[in-house]
Amino acid sequence: MARKALVKWSDCSHEKITTDGNYNNKYSYVYDDSDPNIAMSLWFRNSVDAADFQTTVLQLSFTDIFSWSANSNSHFVYDISDTDPDPKHYKAFQLVHSSFEWKYSELFFVYRDTDYRFDRVAVRLHFPQVYYTDYVSTHFDKLYKPPADERPRFSHCEKLFGNANVEFQDERTCMAFLSSLTGGHELVFSRRADFITTKQPSRFSKKKSNKGPAEVQLWQKGDNIRLVSRWDERVDEKWMSRLVRRGDLDDKKGSNRANLSSADFDRGRKIDMANLVARDSKEKLEGVKRGPITIAFETVRGEISK
Repeated sequence: MARKALVKWSDCSHEKITTDGNYNNKYSYVYDDSDPNIAMSLWFRNSVDAADFQTTVLQLSFTDIFSWSANSNSHFVYDISDTDPDPKHYKAFQLVHSSFEWKYSELFFVYRDTDYRFDRVAVRLHFPQVYYTDYVSTHFDKLYKPPADERPRFSHCEKLFGNANVEFQDERTCMAFLSSLTGGHELVFSRRADFITTKQPSRFSKKKSNKGPAEVQLWQKGDNIRLVSRWDERVDEKWMSRLVRRGDLDDKKGSNRANLSSADFDRGRKIDMANLVARDSKEKLEGVKRGPITIAFETVRGEISK
């Protein structure tokens, strides 16, 4: 590695002009990470010091709980808590990227109740809603420009939400990453199911669910096993979860179906990653239901094992 480092960053002085809908301009001075307006060239005594500086700039200053490498870049997961008298705890993941000769990092925050989609073909996780930090200046949405001798400066931080994709080189690392986002659970099984039904079979009912395919996962913590599944986007309450006890599974050798006996299960639009319970039901009460569960896999090899 070279002894020279060129560092670029953005302050909060990028001018942005909008209108108030009444032919009046509104002036904001914003932070723009895609257009850094400050640069500094540094020379170090040796390449080791230069590498240490790069690591310090691109990573957080406290210990990660999980890390992995992809395309020569390192990525990290952290336990985070806020500073309120009753602090809330979160997870955060940091992605370090390389673009030509540049390196930069992104930091995203994941709340306890979240949503993610697993793209098995690309070995990619998509988070539809994660949070990141925006830096707000002292001059925002004003009908006038700031005086020449009062350059806009940083005022405070605000929380914004967006989406994020996390790519992996193998499925094992992806499962370990998901495990690091939980409260001590380990993801031990993850497969695509052809369909899932949650009703007692009847000669008058369809044998196949109209909800479509779903991702089926088994999570273990101590002696407890939890079943978690997620349908695709067309299903509103796409998450389902339940506890799997010994003797709950009834399957037949050579069958592509796994049958779980009747028990309580939860439905919701998000998954509680601390407890692996479906949350955010559209019903006023908790989304607890009861019934048997039948999971049909695309192949016999995809079946849940006892």
